[in-house]
Amino acid sequence: MKQLKILLKSTEIDPNHAINNGNYANFLNNIKKDFEAAEKYYLKVLEIDPNHALLMAIMPTFLITAKKILKQLKNTS
Repeated sequence: MKQLKILLKSTEIDPNHAINNGNYANFLNNIKKDFEAAEKYYLKVLEIDPNHALLMAIMPTFLITAKKILKQLKNTS
């Protein structure tokens, strides 16, 4: 997937770029459904830019959704 390679490269080139890390977190969350990895990148964005408006809007929804899904997965295994 060419887009994924570009996204990963952008986080490697500038690991302290909030938007690039946020975009990768969104990819992990929305496409890969890898909530633990997405959380890692969302938290990294908070470290880079604690006042990042978009992330502040996304983070509560992410945490609520991820916790519900992880709980369901644990209950089915």
